[in-house]
Amino acid sequence: MSENNEFRYHYAAGDKEPLAASQGALGEEDSKALPPEIRQFKQHLSTPALIASLSAGIIGTLVLGGGLSMILRGTKALFYPGVLIGLVGALVVMAAYPLYAKILQVRQKKLEDMMRALEDTPTLEEAPKEDQPEKTEDNF
Repeated sequence: MSENNEFRYHYAAGDKEPLAASQGALGEEDSKALPPEIRQFKQHLSTPALIASLSAGIIGTLVLGGGLSMILRGTKALFYPGVLIGLVGALVVMAAYPLYAKILQVRQKKLEDMMRALEDTPTLEEAPKEDQPEKTEDNF
């Protein structure tokens, strides 16, 4: 009796477009042409939002856990304060994602303003030339 116990698995990502869309409007080559301040700001766009939302989530979870611990003590003196403290903790946890979204939205707007200001500044080729006398045969 010979049995072939072989497992084969094949996966192929057919469309790489979602990856390109997640990298932003500017490709890697275009972002190298940006000034270092804007490039660094773009690379760390979501960092403050992530830190704030994680902090709110962790603190809210700890407060919620403290409130639940007070409830589980079994005394009436700690039950109602435990419910209130637990609700406050739950509200802080629920506010973590909207906090992340708002901070990220503000930073994306700031990046757009920085990019617009960069587009509005003239480059050396576009800078207006000073009035120079026309070259004639007399002033060679």
